[in-house]
Amino acid sequence: MPEPNRKIKAARVEIGKTQKDMASFLEICPKSYISKENNDIDFTESEIDKLLNYFNRKYEDLFMNV
Repeated sequence: MPEPNRKIKAARVEIGKTQKDMASFLEICPKSYISKENNDIDFTESEIDKLLNYFNRKYEDLFMNV
């Protein structure tokens, strides 16, 4: 089982957004967003770009395990 993306979750919780809010922002269904946040499926390149802009973060801040 893949490790959840805790960085995405932390950024989302920090600004008070739910998984449903983020799914709506990315124009995907909540179930898909949850699967992506849990690393069951990958975010698309365009979704990654949207999230980086939304959270005003760099790729390595949200998607790289350092």
